[in-house]
Amino acid sequence: MLGLFVPSRIFYGWWIVLAAAILAALGMGFIAFGFGVFLLPLSEEFNTSRGEISLVAGFAGLEGAMLGPIQGHFVDKYGPRSVMFIGVVLSSVGFLLLSFADTLWLVFVFWIGFIAVGNGMGFISPPLTAIARWFNRRRGIAFGLAGVGMSLGALLVRFVDELIEVTDWRVAARIIAAILLVIGIPLAAMMRSKPEAYGHRPDGDPGDPPSLARSEEIEAAEFTARQAMRTRAFWLMSLSFGFRNVLITTISVHFIAAMVDRGFTSSTAATLVGLVGVVAIGGRLTGGLLIDRFQNNRLVATVVALMLAGSMGILLWADELWQVVIFITVYAFSWGASGSAMFSIRAHYFGRKSFATISGLMITVQTIGGFGGTTYAGFVFDSRGSYDLVFGTFIILGLLSAILIYAARKPPLPNVEQSCGPPSGRG
Repeated sequence: MLGLFVPSRIFYGWWIVLAAAILAALGMGFIAFGFGVFLLPLSEEFNTSRGEISLVAGFAGLEGAMLGPIQGHFVDKYGPRSVMFIGVVLSSVGFLLLSFADTLWLVFVFWIGFIAVGNGMGFISPPLTAIARWFNRRRGIAFGLAGVGMSLGALLVRFVDELIEVTDWRVAARIIAAILLVIGIPLAAMMRSKPEAYGHRPDGDPGDPPSLARSEEIEAAEFTARQAMRTRAFWLMSLSFGFRNVLITTISVHFIAAMVDRGFTSSTAATLVGLVGVVAIGGRLTGGLLIDRFQNNRLVATVVALMLAGSMGILLWADELWQVVIFITVYAFSWGASGSAMFSIRAHYFGRKSFATISGLMITVQTIGGFGGTTYAGFVFDSRGSYDLVFGTFIILGLLSAILIYAARKPPLPNVEQSCGPPSGRG
């Protein structure tokens, strides 16, 4: 029995996608994007610079880099649900403790040691691992729909901004703690590891599902984490996604502050972040549909990486509201589509057996980029009083991301490589 309140006529994988989307919205809205709303109040409260406060987000990313492979290993070994319970509780407790922080040092400890760790364990990676296992033929749109939650999370930024304006950042942190716990625990309980264990085939296809023994036999031919790391594609993809993460993480942390510097109010800037989420929905769904339709993850990922680079050029130029809206349209669409492509291409290239561990290893590279980006942006602003140099640098990084992902061709399965000679080079 998969779920007490879940209609059996609907393939259970779609309920996992729905739960993953809501969890992603909470993680992105309250934690990833949410830190950008807390940045200015925390800076004022503790009388410190944006560069120093940005270190919180930067070190949170570095911690994710260190713990990502470990978390992934436990998800692959024990399934996503138990790991997610721990993550949801950690983030909730972290926000509660944050509300009592009276030094900047405690802000670092609570955000990095509890909130960020819990985000990785409870809201993002484990649900996506479940999707990779429950879908194959329709994996692109499944990831796209789950990614809609990440986009909708941007809409929660306005909610967080209103909470802080109506109360203060401490009360807002306590409210967020309660929301994460009350909503996150039931959704984590919906997660399941493999469809075969519950009498289903991937994608809900008709016919008798393979036995667990047969399922494990199929997975045995897929990549282990160690085998994946020996491929050229793994490192090219990791670097490409890492450069992408520099852009995404830095914009999520510094966008509101950058818009306030250009004369917009904090409320207007938070509304613009919400617009990012709305536009990104179209990008995620379009990217997922294109991947499933043409089965060419690499080409889709390359095109949207070029669009992401172009959006940085628009942001460098944008001062008026209509110009910022143009930036958001291009940026949000490419952010959303690249997210669908990133998870889909990872599963397509390396399989589902070690998906979480391989993802965690790639996240190690990605989050180092996130640390560098947010910290670089904060200290560039402190020294120059402007983000222009940051956005100009990001044009180059976006182009590098596109070149690298285009070069990352699909590697052959390990057993095929051993029996059939060198890779075919097709991707």
